[in-house]
Amino acid sequence: MILQARLSLDNKKSFPSSLSLIHLFTRAVFAIVFFGGILGAAFSGFLQEPKRGYLLSISISMPESHALPDNRNPEYVTKLEKVQQLLLDIAQTPKDTSAIDAALEGTGVNLDDLLAMGLVRQQDKLYVIGFSLLTQDDQPRLKEICAKFAESLAGVYHLRWPEFEKILETYPLKSVGLPTLAYILIGCFSLDWDGLDVTEKLGFRLTSPPRDKPFIWYAHDRRAKDFLMKKGFYWGSHNEYLENGVCFTTFGDHATLNRYGFPDLAWQMTRSLERVIVPEDIKPLLQRAGRRSIQRSFLKSLGDIMTTLRSGPKNMDELSKATGVVPQEMKELLMILESLQYIRERSGNYEIVIPVFAEEDRMMIQSLLKPSREIITNWLTQNVEPLKKQLSGLAAFKYGQPVEVFFYQLWHEIFGVANRILVEKGIFADPYDDLRKYKGYIPVVWHKNVNKEFNIP
Repeated sequence: MILQARLSLDNKKSFPSSLSLIHLFTRAVFAIVFFGGILGAAFSGFLQEPKRGYLLSISISMPESHALPDNRNPEYVTKLEKVQQLLLDIAQTPKDTSAIDAALEGTGVNLDDLLAMGLVRQQDKLYVIGFSLLTQDDQPRLKEICAKFAESLAGVYHLRWPEFEKILETYPLKSVGLPTLAYILIGCFSLDWDGLDVTEKLGFRLTSPPRDKPFIWYAHDRRAKDFLMKKGFYWGSHNEYLENGVCFTTFGDHATLNRYGFPDLAWQMTRSLERVIVPEDIKPLLQRAGRRSIQRSFLKSLGDIMTTLRSGPKNMDELSKATGVVPQEMKELLMILESLQYIRERSGNYEIVIPVFAEEDRMMIQSLLKPSREIITNWLTQNVEPLKKQLSGLAAFKYGQPVEVFFYQLWHEIFGVANRILVEKGIFADPYDDLRKYKGYIPVVWHKNVNKEFNIP
């Protein structure tokens, strides 16, 4: 309407009369008031939507979450800024009903909803935090507590290192150093995977949430300096299992943004399939076909090469005959493995420089895991109550939350640091060694039959 009037004025190339100016002004004001009211109402409604927050990182198991209304869905509710701030405030100081009602105003969530989801619970006339929430103050204290216990755990392995060293010396390929074998077999296979099994069997760790409702494991205040400062916590395994029983693993520091090993590089290749431009009706089919191709062809060929080299150095022709990989493809795969420091070439022969465990290594591995499992069991039995006592002062556990719910993460915090201490003592290989082209992790290729009982996360 206003635009039409302006065009008319431009065409006449003359100034309007004072009457027409008043008329235009009146219409403009009317338009602003009318449309402004509509837009204002729309924007007002938009602004009244609960604001998402970024204060918390939270771990939730969510069966049938799509069937829950927003106000009873913890995955939705805990992403609201006002709710996040309220939970952090309650973790510090219990609140009464009126304080909670005021804090939740405009969120569409009320106190009964928080109670139903287990986010808070009543204690006398006040409400306390209902799950393990690590505040900014809690996180450095947790780190300090776990570091002391980690030092104790690492000390046991240090004392018994001659026993483990003797077992590791039976591994036939001397191109892989004992510290590298120890890092993988004790740090990953035992302390991580077997340790999780021990903590479950001893009843120290809750392993499965209720199947019929959401369950909150724990949360961190993201603003804490220690939230992402986890460099040197050697606690994270990435794993891929092939149909022939061969497994690719990288184990190390989650602070390492990129792991240039397998399965991580294969996962990157898989994720690239999501960006393929194809008809929507067959896109999922093509993506699955691509993933199967990467796993069954590319990874299988790499696995065949590594397991063949487990029996000793081979030249390219010998590897091609043993694996069925044609020479040109074999050449490219060997270049990849050599560049990633999985193998090295000497006088035309290739040999492994990372641990590769075949089925014939089972007895050696079992003979090492048995005493390590005894160490973990005895150490946990002796230390779990003192550990719980020290943790009881943290807001996360102050109001009766069971440590068992948090023990999965707690065990990682302890053995991750214990691994670092053993690296510093020279018993374990250093994932950040200057000779490593790609740092923060160490890869391993292994057959699942070396230990079928691994409780792998």
